[in-house]
Amino acid sequence: MSFGDDIAAGLAELRVHATSNMRDACVVERRTGRVLNEATLEYADVWVEVYAGRCRVKVKGTQPAESEPGARTFVVTDAVVQLPVDATHYADGDRVTVTGCEFDPALVGVVLSVTSRDPISQATSRRLHVSEVTS
Repeated sequence: MSFGDDIAAGLAELRVHATSNMRDACVVERRTGRVLNEATLEYADVWVEVYAGRCRVKVKGTQPAESEPGARTFVVTDAVVQLPVDATHYADGDRVTVTGCEFDPALVGVVLSVTSRDPISQATSRRLHVSEVTS
């Protein structure tokens, strides 16, 4: 038996362990269109839920970014949201909202935008690269 065979044999158990470490909760939504609010004459995005459940949020880094010289400074926070492997309905541009966080209640309500994903054939979790822009 090779190391690869050992990994393949243990992958299901490794995925259970990875999911057990996901102590946060989140909702992933996808924009499906826009509607006009006739009272305000402003458009609002329409979102549909594609996943709700366990997740893990890990911040990778933050960096300030100016929109124009001398203008407002924005802070871009890059993070990774890990979802269980069976969470397969996600795409770039989706919105992730943290709905529960056992170890940092300040994360509840944080909204992140999916910027890319890591396709991995023997993944123990789905990894979504996300960012948050604040001013």
